[in-house]
Amino acid sequence: MDSKQQKQYDAKLDTLGLTESQRDAFDHSAKRSLIDLENYKGDDFSLNGYKLSKVMDDFVLAQFVDLSDDGTAINRNGILIPLAQVQRTWRLARVILAGPNCKSVKVGDVVCFPDDKGVKVSNITVAGFDDPLKDCLFLNEERFFGVCDQLD
Repeated sequence: MDSKQQKQYDAKLDTLGLTESQRDAFDHSAKRSLIDLENYKGDDFSLNGYKLSKVMDDFVLAQFVDLSDDGTAINRNGILIPLAQVQRTWRLARVILAGPNCKSVKVGDVVCFPDDKGVKVSNITVAGFDDPLKDCLFLNEERFFGVCDQLD
């Protein structure tokens, strides 16, 4: 579809009064997951006696690596910034599980992403780990800024 056709198409969609997620369903150029994690923010994530063994599509379960020991602040080059004072910042997390459609990340990678994306979870039981994991999140791979390597 050329730009003129796209503008006409968008104008017709504007008249329907759709929510953003409904509108995204009409976006044929988007290569997104069918599951919208934004709908699950604030949910209590419990597996009720089960362990998470894999994630689907392009989803990643990652554990924050930039938190202070007590989990109340983000560490930026040795400076601790209280979580309550942080708005719209980038975060770092290590990939614990990666879905089969992830193309750029693998388990063990440290990724950089915007803090306002994804669904945060804690005390989640994951196959291969003895204890429940704290300070994790589910996020689509497309939300990552990049994969980070530690400085030598």
